[in-house]
Amino acid sequence: MLKFRKFKRARQGFPFFLILSLGILIFLSTILILANLKISRKREELDLEKETLKNKIESLKKERENLESKIFQAESEDFIEKTAREELNLKKEEEKVVAFPILKEGEEEPESEEEKNFLQKFLEKINIK
Repeated sequence: MLKFRKFKRARQGFPFFLILSLGILIFLSTILILANLKISRKREELDLEKETLKNKIESLKKERENLESKIFQAESEDFIEKTAREELNLKKEEEKVVAFPILKEGEEEPESEEEKNFLQKFLEKINIK
């Protein structure tokens, strides 16, 4: 009879130990799954940021190449001469400069005496327009 009671007590503790073990196992599995999901989300964010930074690097490389070509162009004799003519209104000593007036919108071109024909000159003299 003693043996039977020990066996019965051992059987009664077995389901409790089994349920406790399963509970701990489920709890730990849940924690690991949630941690894995969190890591996956963070990885997706970092991958997106990585792609964004790669695109930014490419655009900066293109801009750098463009600026380097402009620097190379700015060092050339032709570019310096063109800039001096257009922006600083300079000329070479042997050159002659011809300037044309720039008319604003709505303004009419002033007529010079040379451009008027004989009839216009005659009508101006007698004050008829």
